[in-house]
Amino acid sequence: MYEVLGGTKAPSLAFFSAIAEATGVRSDWLISGRGMPNEGWNGRTALIPRLEIGTDASPIDGGNQVLVEIDRLAGIPPTKAAVISAPENGMAPMIEIGDDLLVELEPAGIVDGQVFLIRDSERFLLRKLKIIGDNHIIMLSGSNNSSNVSIENFSVEKQKIHARIAVIWKTLR
Repeated sequence: MYEVLGGTKAPSLAFFSAIAEATGVRSDWLISGRGMPNEGWNGRTALIPRLEIGTDASPIDGGNQVLVEIDRLAGIPPTKAAVISAPENGMAPMIEIGDDLLVELEPAGIVDGQVFLIRDSERFLLRKLKIIGDNHIIMLSGSNNSSNVSIENFSVEKQKIHARIAVIWKTLR
């Protein structure tokens, strides 16, 4: 095992079989990472897609999936959940480039004070939406420091909401 982990020896089928037997997971899952580790994970976990931002600035399925415990989905049905990496214009320090975001795709409406992934002409933005008065919505960006916050108007005609950010998984730096 030390040689395989150290990169001096390629893992064999016998190597994967021994690990699978010792840990109780399927050897095909251990090798490919696809599907469920074993039958005991069904009902407790869900495979959700990892989306990437495509060349036309739209979310596309990157073909990879993320295994998430159902109770960590923050009430989002697995069919409406996805994981994305924070876009270049994050909301530092709360959300930084490279952080993984568990999102609810195509949310039913705007929840005051929640962070959303918004398409604005040619790019994606992460913005906290705040409802002011009679259906006037503003977008807040920037840090938790009030002197670094910018305020922009939100226009349903110009900007489209793609997802609501439910959970932020910080990338260790």
